[in-house]
Amino acid sequence: MKSCCTAGSNDSGPRIRNTVEWLAPAAILLLIPKCPFCIVAYVALIGGVGISVSTASNLRITLIGASLAWLLYFAASSLMSFRREL
Repeated sequence: MKSCCTAGSNDSGPRIRNTVEWLAPAAILLLIPKCPFCIVAYVALIGGVGISVSTASNLRITLIGASLAWLLYFAASSLMSFRREL
């Protein structure tokens, strides 16, 4: 007989993965700067290369769109798995 502490220990992997799947795009949306000049500065500090402001603006819009699409995908897949359980 399993004790109450070890009964659900095998379920932690999918639960952690599910949490990370939701937190990654949300963190990107929270950390993305509003100003394209800030993105230029971040890219220069991290990568050591300079990009134009228009490229930074396009990069920002792409990151926002990808994060929103990612969140919508996870929401839809969670809804579908919830409906299958019913």
